[in-house]
Amino acid sequence: MTKNIFFRSYGNGFPLLIFHGFLGNSDQWIETGKHLSSHFKVIIPDLPNHGNSFHTENLKTEEIVRFLYDFVEELNVEKMIVLGHSWGGKLAMKLVHDHPCKFSKLIVVDISPKAYSSNHTWEKLLQIFNELQNQHFRSFGELESFLKNSGLEPWERYLLIKNFERKEGAIHCKSNADILIRDFPEIQKEIPFAHPINIPTLFLKGELSNYISDEETISLKDKFPFVQLKTVSHAGHSPHLENTAEFLKTLKDFLEA
Repeated sequence: MTKNIFFRSYGNGFPLLIFHGFLGNSDQWIETGKHLSSHFKVIIPDLPNHGNSFHTENLKTEEIVRFLYDFVEELNVEKMIVLGHSWGGKLAMKLVHDHPCKFSKLIVVDISPKAYSSNHTWEKLLQIFNELQNQHFRSFGELESFLKNSGLEPWERYLLIKNFERKEGAIHCKSNADILIRDFPEIQKEIPFAHPINIPTLFLKGELSNYISDEETISLKDKFPFVQLKTVSHAGHSPHLENTAEFLKTLKDFLEA
Protein backbone atom coordinates (compact mmCIF):
# COMPACT_ATOMS: atom_id res chain seq x y z
CA MET A 1 0.00 0.00 0.00
CA THR A 2 1.52 3.32 -1.06
CA LYS A 3 0.06 5.17 1.92
CA ASN A 4 -0.22 3.62 5.36
CA ILE A 5 -3.88 3.49 6.33
CA PHE A 6 -4.43 1.70 9.62
CA PHE A 7 -7.65 -0.31 9.78
CA ARG A 8 -9.53 -2.83 11.88
CA SER A 9 -11.35 -5.78 10.34
CA TYR A 10 -14.06 -8.07 11.73
CA GLY A 11 -15.92 -11.00 10.15
CA ASN A 12 -15.78 -12.65 6.72
CA GLY A 13 -19.00 -11.78 4.87
CA PHE A 14 -19.91 -9.12 2.32
CA PRO A 15 -17.54 -6.15 2.79
CA LEU A 16 -18.81 -3.14 4.75
CA LEU A 17 -16.54 -0.10 5.02
CA ILE A 18 -17.01 2.38 7.90
CA PHE A 19 -15.59 5.94 8.02
CA HIS A 20 -15.48 7.70 11.39
CA GLY A 21 -15.97 11.44 11.82
CA PHE A 22 -13.67 14.43 12.24
CA LEU A 23 -11.28 14.07 15.22
CA GLY A 24 -12.48 10.49 15.70
CA ASN A 25 -10.83 7.17 14.92
CA SER A 26 -11.69 3.58 14.17
CA ASP A 27 -12.05 2.38 17.75
CA GLN A 28 -15.27 4.41 18.14
CA TRP A 29 -16.86 1.91 15.75
CA ILE A 30 -15.53 -1.34 17.25
CA GLU A 31 -18.84 -2.24 18.91
CA THR A 32 -20.73 -1.70 15.65
CA GLY A 33 -18.11 -3.64 13.71
CA LYS A 34 -18.23 -6.65 16.03
CA HIS A 35 -22.03 -6.61 16.10
CA LEU A 36 -22.22 -6.76 12.29
CA SER A 37 -19.34 -9.20 11.84
CA SER A 38 -21.57 -12.28 11.86
CA HIS A 39 -22.94 -11.25 8.44
CA PHE A 40 -20.36 -8.82 7.03
CA LYS A 41 -16.65 -8.32 6.71
CA VAL A 42 -16.45 -4.95 8.49
CA ILE A 43 -13.46 -2.76 7.64
CA ILE A 44 -12.89 0.36 9.76
CA PRO A 45 -9.92 2.55 8.81
CA ASP A 46 -8.46 5.48 10.66
CA LEU A 47 -8.99 8.28 8.16
CA PRO A 48 -5.90 10.15 6.90
CA ASN A 49 -4.55 12.57 9.54
CA HIS A 50 -6.34 10.63 12.30
CA GLY A 51 -5.39 7.82 14.63
CA ASN A 52 -2.61 5.61 13.32
CA SER A 53 -2.99 6.49 9.64
CA PHE A 54 -0.69 8.64 7.52
CA HIS A 55 -0.70 12.43 7.45
CA THR A 56 -1.41 14.62 4.43
CA GLU A 57 -0.62 18.23 3.60
CA ASN A 58 -4.29 19.30 3.52
CA LEU A 59 -7.88 18.16 4.11
CA LYS A 60 -9.24 18.80 0.61
CA THR A 61 -12.08 16.38 0.01
CA GLU A 62 -10.89 15.40 -3.48
CA GLU A 63 -7.44 14.45 -2.21
CA ILE A 64 -8.66 12.50 0.81
CA VAL A 65 -11.17 10.62 -1.35
CA ARG A 66 -8.43 9.69 -3.83
CA PHE A 67 -6.44 8.14 -0.99
CA LEU A 68 -9.54 6.30 0.25
CA TYR A 69 -10.30 4.93 -3.22
CA ASP A 70 -6.73 3.63 -3.47
CA PHE A 71 -7.35 1.90 -0.14
CA VAL A 72 -10.62 0.42 -1.43
CA GLU A 73 -8.90 -0.85 -4.59
CA GLU A 74 -6.22 -2.61 -2.56
CA LEU A 75 -8.92 -4.48 -0.65
CA ASN A 76 -9.51 -6.26 -3.96
CA VAL A 77 -13.29 -6.69 -3.71
CA GLU A 78 -15.81 -6.32 -6.51
CA LYS A 79 -18.44 -4.40 -4.55
CA MET A 80 -18.95 -3.17 -1.01
CA ILE A 81 -21.21 -1.16 1.26
CA VAL A 82 -19.94 2.08 2.76
CA LEU A 83 -21.08 3.86 5.93
CA GLY A 84 -19.81 7.27 6.99
CA HIS A 85 -20.46 9.36 10.09
CA SER A 86 -20.28 13.17 10.06
CA TRP A 87 -17.23 14.19 7.98
CA GLY A 88 -16.82 10.49 7.17
CA GLY A 89 -20.33 10.64 5.72
CA LYS A 90 -19.33 13.45 3.41
CA LEU A 91 -16.30 11.47 2.28
CA ALA A 92 -18.49 8.40 1.73
CA MET A 93 -20.93 10.41 -0.42
CA LYS A 94 -18.09 11.77 -2.56
CA LEU A 95 -16.48 8.34 -2.87
CA VAL A 96 -19.72 6.73 -4.07
CA HIS A 97 -20.48 9.66 -6.36
CA ASP A 98 -17.07 9.36 -8.05
CA HIS A 99 -17.02 5.53 -8.17
CA PRO A 100 -20.66 4.38 -8.24
CA CYS A 101 -19.98 0.94 -9.68
CA LYS A 102 -17.92 -0.05 -6.65
CA PHE A 103 -20.69 0.28 -4.06
CA SER A 104 -24.03 -1.47 -3.53
CA LYS A 105 -25.39 0.57 -0.60
CA LEU A 106 -24.58 3.84 1.17
CA ILE A 107 -25.29 4.77 4.79
CA VAL A 108 -24.79 8.37 5.94
CA VAL A 109 -24.94 9.09 9.67
CA ASP A 110 -26.08 12.54 10.79
CA ILE A 111 -24.68 14.74 8.03
CA SER A 112 -25.87 16.08 4.67
CA PRO A 113 -24.00 17.11 1.51
CA LYS A 114 -24.63 20.81 2.22
CA ALA A 115 -22.09 23.40 3.35
CA TYR A 116 -21.99 23.98 7.10
CA SER A 117 -21.07 27.23 8.81
CA SER A 118 -18.80 27.34 11.82
CA ASN A 119 -20.31 27.49 15.28
CA HIS A 120 -19.17 28.29 18.79
CA THR A 121 -18.93 24.64 19.83
CA TRP A 122 -16.43 23.71 17.12
CA GLU A 123 -14.53 26.98 17.42
CA LYS A 124 -14.02 26.38 21.14
CA LEU A 125 -13.15 22.71 20.61
CA LEU A 126 -10.48 23.53 18.04
CA GLN A 127 -9.11 26.37 20.16
CA ILE A 128 -8.56 23.98 23.07
CA PHE A 129 -7.20 21.29 20.75
CA ASN A 130 -4.66 23.87 19.59
CA GLU A 131 -3.78 24.77 23.19
CA LEU A 132 -3.15 21.11 23.94
CA GLN A 133 -0.31 21.04 21.43
CA ASN A 134 1.74 23.27 23.75
CA GLN A 135 0.97 21.36 26.94
CA HIS A 136 2.95 18.51 28.46
CA PHE A 137 1.09 15.70 30.21
CA ARG A 138 2.57 12.65 31.90
CA SER A 139 -0.70 10.77 32.10
CA PHE A 140 -4.20 10.69 30.63
CA GLY A 141 -5.42 11.71 34.07
CA GLU A 142 -3.54 15.01 33.74
CA LEU A 143 -4.98 15.50 30.25
CA GLU A 144 -8.50 14.74 31.46
CA SER A 145 -8.10 17.19 34.37
CA PHE A 146 -6.94 19.93 31.98
CA LEU A 147 -9.94 19.34 29.71
CA LYS A 148 -12.40 19.38 32.61
CA ASN A 149 -11.02 22.75 33.69
CA SER A 150 -11.49 24.00 30.10
CA GLY A 151 -15.25 23.70 30.49
CA LEU A 152 -15.78 21.14 27.75
CA GLU A 153 -18.74 18.78 27.68
CA PRO A 154 -17.99 15.07 28.30
CA TRP A 155 -18.44 14.19 24.60
CA GLU A 156 -16.04 16.98 23.63
CA ARG A 157 -13.40 15.73 26.09
CA TYR A 158 -13.89 12.18 24.80
CA LEU A 159 -13.39 13.34 21.21
CA LEU A 160 -10.17 15.22 21.95
CA ILE A 161 -8.68 12.47 24.12
CA LYS A 162 -9.04 10.05 21.19
CA ASN A 163 -6.34 12.07 19.40
CA PHE A 164 -3.67 11.30 22.00
CA GLU A 165 -1.54 8.32 22.96
CA ARG A 166 0.94 7.41 25.66
CA LYS A 167 4.45 7.15 24.25
CA GLU A 168 7.87 7.22 25.89
CA GLY A 169 6.45 8.09 29.29
CA ALA A 170 4.34 11.04 28.16
CA ILE A 171 1.08 11.88 26.36
CA HIS A 172 1.49 12.84 22.70
CA CYS A 173 -0.93 13.87 19.96
CA LYS A 174 -1.00 11.19 17.26
CA SER A 175 -3.29 12.99 14.81
CA ASN A 176 -2.15 15.68 12.40
CA ALA A 177 -3.32 18.51 14.64
CA ASP A 178 -1.90 21.43 12.65
CA ILE A 179 -3.68 20.38 9.45
CA LEU A 180 -6.92 19.40 11.21
CA ILE A 181 -7.12 22.82 12.85
CA ARG A 182 -6.00 24.85 9.83
CA ASP A 183 -8.15 23.08 7.27
CA PHE A 184 -11.33 22.65 9.30
CA PRO A 185 -13.16 24.93 6.81
CA GLU A 186 -12.46 22.33 4.09
CA ILE A 187 -14.64 19.72 5.78
CA GLN A 188 -17.52 22.21 6.06
CA LYS A 189 -17.78 22.69 2.30
CA GLU A 190 -20.63 21.32 0.23
CA ILE A 191 -20.17 18.03 -1.61
CA PRO A 192 -20.83 18.80 -5.29
CA PHE A 193 -23.00 16.44 -7.34
CA ALA A 194 -22.67 16.06 -11.11
CA HIS A 195 -25.26 13.25 -11.11
CA PRO A 196 -27.49 11.49 -8.58
CA ILE A 197 -26.37 8.46 -6.55
CA ASN A 198 -28.59 5.64 -7.75
CA ILE A 199 -28.04 3.00 -5.10
CA PRO A 200 -30.06 2.28 -1.94
CA THR A 201 -29.11 4.97 0.56
CA LEU A 202 -29.93 5.40 4.22
CA PHE A 203 -29.60 8.70 6.07
CA LEU A 204 -29.59 8.08 9.82
CA LYS A 205 -30.03 11.17 12.00
CA GLY A 206 -30.12 11.69 15.73
CA GLU A 207 -33.43 12.97 17.07
CA LEU A 208 -31.67 15.68 19.09
CA SER A 209 -29.28 16.71 16.32
CA ASN A 210 -29.71 19.66 13.95
CA TYR A 211 -27.24 18.50 11.30
CA ILE A 212 -30.04 17.42 8.94
CA SER A 213 -33.03 19.78 8.87
CA ASP A 214 -36.58 18.82 7.92
CA GLU A 215 -36.28 20.99 4.79
CA GLU A 216 -33.22 19.10 3.64
CA THR A 217 -34.93 15.74 3.81
CA ILE A 218 -37.07 16.78 0.85
CA SER A 219 -34.14 17.89 -1.33
CA LEU A 220 -32.17 14.70 -0.61
CA LYS A 221 -34.45 12.85 -3.06
CA ASP A 222 -32.92 14.81 -5.94
CA LYS A 223 -29.41 13.58 -5.15
CA PHE A 224 -30.39 10.16 -3.76
CA PRO A 225 -33.45 8.81 -5.63
CA PHE A 226 -33.47 5.62 -3.54
CA VAL A 227 -33.05 7.28 -0.16
CA GLN A 228 -34.55 6.37 3.18
CA LEU A 229 -34.37 8.69 6.18
CA LYS A 230 -34.55 7.24 9.68
CA THR A 231 -34.28 8.94 13.06
CA VAL A 232 -32.63 7.42 16.14
CA SER A 233 -34.52 8.54 19.23
CA HIS A 234 -32.86 10.15 22.26
CA ALA A 235 -29.62 10.65 20.32
CA GLY A 236 -27.63 13.60 19.05
CA HIS A 237 -24.86 13.79 16.46
CA SER A 238 -23.38 10.38 17.36
CA PRO A 239 -26.37 8.00 17.48
CA HIS A 240 -24.09 4.94 17.29
CA LEU A 241 -22.72 5.93 20.72
CA GLU A 242 -25.79 7.61 22.26
CA ASN A 243 -28.46 5.00 21.46
CA THR A 244 -26.49 2.03 20.22
CA ALA A 245 -29.29 -0.55 20.37
CA GLU A 246 -31.74 1.44 18.24
CA PHE A 247 -28.98 2.53 15.88
CA LEU A 248 -27.88 -1.05 15.26
CA LYS A 249 -31.44 -2.30 14.75
CA THR A 250 -32.18 0.43 12.19
CA LEU A 251 -28.89 -0.20 10.44
CA LYS A 252 -29.39 -3.97 10.29
CA ASP A 253 -32.93 -3.59 8.92
CA PHE A 254 -31.52 -1.55 6.02
CA LEU A 255 -28.52 -3.82 5.41
CA GLU A 256 -30.60 -6.98 5.37
CA ALA A 257 -33.40 -5.62 3.16
